[in-house]
Amino acid sequence: MKRLLVCLLLVGVVGCWKSESNKAISKPDKAEAERNKGVDVFDLKGWATAIACYNEAIRINPDYAAAYNNRGYAYALLKEYDTAIAD
Repeated sequence: MKRLLVCLLLVGVVGCWKSESNKAISKPDKAEAERNKGVDVFDLKGWATAIACYNEAIRINPDYAAAYNNRGYAYALLKEYDTAIAD
């Protein structure tokens, strides 16, 4: 079970890296895709990996409120309360 969780978390991290093959996808769609990856990993309690995905979504679209909200919740679960409040 631990191996499966580790593998899923690694897939999440790799999936959050910028991909040059997605050039045809619009920025809002790319940002939403990254946030969705973060949500999937978050559901597996991979909060740090989810934060990386939310960071990428915010990098793509700095006005993406849902990504800030999700990232703040993940920071709160990691007990990084000041950072969570900032989001």
